[in-house]
Formats: sequence, C-alpha cells, structure tokens
Amino acid sequence: VVLFYDNNAKFQTTNTGTFTTGIGTFTDKVSVTGSYNSMLTNNQLIFDRAGTSYIDNTNDSGKLSFRIGSSYTVGLFIDSDGTVSIPSKLMHLGDTNTFMEFGADTISFDTAGSERFRITSDGKFSLGSIHATPSAAVHIDYDTNNMLMLDNSTASTQKIFFAQNGGTHAQIYATSTQGSLIFESDPGNSKSTSVIGFNIDGGAKLQIGSSGNFT
Repeated sequence: VVLFYDNNAKFQTTNTGTFTTGIGTFTDKVSVTGSYNSMLTNNQLIFDRAGTSYIDNTNDSGKLSFRIGSSYTVGLFIDSDGTVSIPSKLMHLGDTNTFMEFGADTISFDTAGSERFRITSDGKFSLGSIHATPSAAVHIDYDTNNMLMLDNSTASTQKIFFAQNGGTHAQIYATSTQGSLIFESDPGNSKSTSVIGFNIDGGAKLQIGSSGNFT
C-alpha cells in the first residue's frame, strides 16, 4: 500500500510488515520492519519544533548522543560500554541552584546557589567555602561554633584513630556510659618510647611516659 500527497509517495507498507515514511526526500526518515524492530536510516531521530534537538547514534558505532540547542551541543552521551557522560552539570529539575558540577578534574556540589562541597583533583575534600585550595586532606571551612560531631546510637564509644598503613598507633575516644574522654598512645603496646605530650608555643611543656611519670 502506498499513500500519496500532492502526487508524491509519502507512506508505504508491505505484506511483510515493513513501512517507510518520508519517501521522495533526500533519505527515507523511518523504516520499521516486523512488530518490534525499527531503524533510522540516517542515524538521527530529530525533534523538529525548532529543528535543534535530536538523538544521534554516532555513525552506527553503538553510541548515542542527545543533542540540544542551536549549536547542537551534546547534552547527554552514552558510550558503547554503557558509560554515561554529561557536559558539566547534573541539576535538580525545577531547582536550578542545586546541582552537581564537573570541572577540570574536580567535582563540586551546590545548594541554594552556593558551593558546599568539592573534591579536588588531588583527592582532597573541601567542605565550606575554601573550595579550590583546601589545606588538608579534609578541610572544613564553615562559619559555625559546632564544626564536627561524632554521634552513634548504641555503640559504647566514639573513636578517632591515628594510623600508618592501617596500623593504629594512637587514638582518642569518648565513652558513652561514663562520659569519659580517653587519650591513648600506643594501644597495641608495640612501642617502648611512646608518650602523651602537651606542647605550647611550639615547645613541649608536659609529657606523660609509659610508666605514668610526668616530665
């Protein structure tokens, strides 16, 4: 069956279930075979209200590009291995000042129009407003008196560990039942010269040795 408009074929179907539209243009736009399979013979699915948005399968390479805007910018790219790429931002729909953004080897997170958290190119974490130049592996720069809380519901302690290559050599912890604060040096008792020291103005003022003596 062939349908004509203005003496030109525009639609054709056969007894095998194939139909084609756009006949007579520079290329057939849609070709559908059988009940489930379809093929775009020019590799693009165009949404043509303004002629600027389409899906492109990148020359039959197994990749998909979702292009938008008058410059045909790739808004979303799916590689043949399943990798999904976006240009820069992943934004909450309807909340344009809350988003995740990819920069030059960095990832940042914004809420309410301000950056709150950044992972820098060297793997440091910046929480607050330092952003590009954190001074430590984890840098909290936030204008509040309450900077950090260690909180659990049923565990008996809240601990901070100091270790090298996974081996703990000191720790600070609080006990939930007694409300005690413990400073512990060499918890594995593997060192012979461990101390707990107190320094002021760059110098040692008090040390507690393994025997319990103060110096």
